[in-house]
Amino acid sequence: MTENTRIRFLVLLSVPPEQMDATGDFIAERLTQRFGGVTRTAGAGLPVLTGYWADDGPAFKSDYDGEIHKESVMALLLSVLPDDEHDAYTLIQNSIANANVRFKLGIQHVHVETQVVKAHHFSVPTAS
Repeated sequence: MTENTRIRFLVLLSVPPEQMDATGDFIAERLTQRFGGVTRTAGAGLPVLTGYWADDGPAFKSDYDGEIHKESVMALLLSVLPDDEHDAYTLIQNSIANANVRFKLGIQHVHVETQVVKAHHFSVPTAS
């Protein structure tokens, strides 16, 4: 893989709206301390995502007939070097578990996706 190859994590978790800022800051600070930065949605002045899920959603079915639930969702985007994928996943799990206890969130399930991406950065010249 090239040096700009990254593993991108998309983490979706249900958080009560009144806990978005504290929870987001708690998790984001831990991920940033280890990996240099993370992006999150939801919080004061940030858009809140809305998630829908069915009671029988974990089953692989053609149609779902379980009760449908609606919840506020926070999304985290974290990109890491390929060698850091395992450490990042472990830290994501631990940070969310700690936030769940600390803020009494009641989180039971977290959705995590990973994909291989290429990262590019550039500087923008300042106006003189």
